[in-house]
Amino acid sequence: MQMKEGSELHRRHVAPDTAVVDSEHLIQRHEFTLRAASSQSQFIEITAMDRNNQLSAQQVGPICVVLS
Repeated sequence: MQMKEGSELHRRHVAPDTAVVDSEHLIQRHEFTLRAASSQSQFIEITAMDRNNQLSAQQVGPICVVLS
């Protein structure tokens, strides 16, 4: 039984389809990594903009309108 399982495992490992699946998996993993890095950098930029806007709003303070 173990010999049969081992030969089946070897056959699946050496099969040409396995190489295609592995390369597709690597391509998808690379694309996911790039998208995650892009999303992270966009999040950091937006957070920095929000923080700068909050800091500038604190420094300006309330604006008084004088009615004449």
